[in-house]
Amino acid sequence: MITRAQWSLLLLVVGACDKGSDSAGSEGDTDTDTDSDTDTDSDTDTDTDTDTDSDTDTDTDTDTDTDTDTTPVCGDGVVSAPEECDDAGESKGCDSDCTLAVCGDGTLNATAGEACEPSTEPWNSCDDCAYAGAGLDGTFGKKWETLTATGASNAVAGLQSFHYTGETYLYDFTINAKYDIAKDSWSMVSSSPPWSGSQYWVNGAVDSTSIWVPRNSTMYQFDIASEKWTEAAKSIPDGAKQQTAAVFDREGFIWYEGPSSTIRFDPVKMTWTEYKHDSFDMYETRVAYDPIENLVLLGGYGSDRFLVYDIDAGKFSETSGSPGGDIKDNTCGDNSGGVYTGSAGKTLMYRYDIASDTWTELPDLPASHDNNSSCVVSQDGWLYYPTQPRGNEFYRLQLGVVP
Repeated sequence: MITRAQWSLLLLVVGACDKGSDSAGSEGDTDTDTDSDTDTDSDTDTDTDTDTDSDTDTDTDTDTDTDTDTTPVCGDGVVSAPEECDDAGESKGCDSDCTLAVCGDGTLNATAGEACEPSTEPWNSCDDCAYAGAGLDGTFGKKWETLTATGASNAVAGLQSFHYTGETYLYDFTINAKYDIAKDSWSMVSSSPPWSGSQYWVNGAVDSTSIWVPRNSTMYQFDIASEKWTEAAKSIPDGAKQQTAAVFDREGFIWYEGPSSTIRFDPVKMTWTEYKHDSFDMYETRVAYDPIENLVLLGGYGSDRFLVYDIDAGKFSETSGSPGGDIKDNTCGDNSGGVYTGSAGKTLMYRYDIASDTWTELPDLPASHDNNSSCVVSQDGWLYYPTQPRGNEFYRLQLGVVP
């Protein structure tokens, strides 16, 4: 039996031995396949999308909220920028101009407890928006210091009532000289007072730039920087009649004594107000001011007490009498509740305490004050006084300053 393998071998041998030519013809199979299939697919897409969406949204809800953006109205109770607050008027926390209540903001708020607003003027006396004195505590030293004498032949009778910290000089227009505190020296003022008549007891009211002197129905203004005089106002009550001094109060008004009444002068409006009082010895009127109680004190050369005008109450009263007798001309206030004044005894001076209505004797003077000279209290903590005669010696006593 031929196996599959043998059979396959036999077929292989037979195929290999068949090499003869076929005489019946020649086989020339020439396959020329000329397939010229031309694909001319010209598919033209003419799909024209003409979607004309005409959806018209006509939203007709009616909005009735009308926003009227107007300027804020201070006082309407509604806080609107730039208002810091609005309590429909003055309150403890809000000023009437709709700014927060702050001491020193320039707006007086009584509801917030403010009695005053500070300013740059030295007479302002406003401390933490509550009126206070100039910072002197009413105490004084035990011994007078000797300073450089004026050398003048006349009495130094025109020192201003009060000297503020930071001011270089003490001025006296009776001898027309100025005292340099730091240098302990005197020099002449470059221009003379312009009024006629007496130059005595021209104790002027002092502000940050000027000294104001009421004389001969005119308010004269001395410019400290230029040392020039001008006539600030005319036809005012005559300050020469009583040879009056003058002082500022804490509101910026000037007080002095007219021919027969007390005068308040407004140096801004240049107007004046008269306050009538009973008969009182006012000749050579000394004037002091107490910012703590808002009082004006006036005393004449021959009186042993002061006439007091209570500005808030609008009433006059009298103090108790000095144990030293007549208070004379060397009288000056400390703007802290006290007044320093002379006496009939020419080597004695006293401090009058306004609140307690009491008098305290100072250490004995080293030389007579002669009843005609003047004195000045400095906010730096000194009481100054000159003598006459003997070359107008000059002294000072240390005063206690509030820490």
